[in-house]
Amino acid sequence: MGYFATTEHTFVESSDRVDLGASRKDIDSALLYDADRLTKAAVASYLASSQVAAGGHFTWSNITLYYARFHTITALLRLAGVAVVNRGQRL
Repeated sequence: MGYFATTEHTFVESSDRVDLGASRKDIDSALLYDADRLTKAAVASYLASSQVAAGGHFTWSNITLYYARFHTITALLRLAGVAVVNRGQRL
């Protein structure tokens, strides 16, 4: 939640479309914010993977590398304007 949270936008009734409000600026900001966070997480996971592999823990290194790839792909999707939106109840 917060200013950049995409969850603050509402769904139009009986539709799968998101109401962006007065302008697209808010959703663009949210997508860029997410892409930035995910890129940082990808770099951190990649560096952690390298350190873990250097210690001989190759299985855990592969798991961390998987998350680096996952964060990278998700960040690229955000830059393309693609985001998964949960229509479920708020917690």
